[in-house]
Amino acid sequence: GLLIAGGANLNKRPYLIIGWILAILSVIAVIAVPLLPERHWNFMAQTRFNVFLVTDQNKGGDTAAVWLDQNQHHFVCTVKPQAKDSFCALQFNMVDQPGSGRDLSRFNRLRVKVHLQGPGKMLRMYMRVFDERISKLTQLETAKFQSYVFAPNSLRSVELPLAGFSVADWWVRDYAHRRDLAQLDFTNVLLLG
Repeated sequence: GLLIAGGANLNKRPYLIIGWILAILSVIAVIAVPLLPERHWNFMAQTRFNVFLVTDQNKGGDTAAVWLDQNQHHFVCTVKPQAKDSFCALQFNMVDQPGSGRDLSRFNRLRVKVHLQGPGKMLRMYMRVFDERISKLTQLETAKFQSYVFAPNSLRSVELPLAGFSVADWWVRDYAHRRDLAQLDFTNVLLLG
């Protein structure tokens, strides 16, 4: 008979080459991630979203909000100086069907263009996020309230990192009841204001 010694080692070379190629491709992929184009979505251009003004009037407040140009999302908000916890907001309803909003988890920041006049110097950007474990379709206040407070700059454009948003303490106290339910979540945004 014929005896071949060391035959198992003859086939290792192609596997080594493939291993090196895969290692090099992995390094290239890691280096290339920052070079990929950013994902952009201009939700203001979405004409199918309902846009409306919200005030504290349904909670007994005296704030008034009036459209100046609804197509351009220009409005004026009048807050009485002595009023406490007053608010008004431009709000985008991003609901496709009940309980089904927009998944913003693939984005890392929000760019906001705003022109603010008057004594107020701070703005709050907020999201209402539907989580089927705790949110109820018939009670909007159960949708998670996440916000970011900022001062608009003179350039009228501010970038807000999504990681900078926080879940409101009052919402955690009233609805979450568990710390794992109180984490930031951008997977099912119903309202943006």
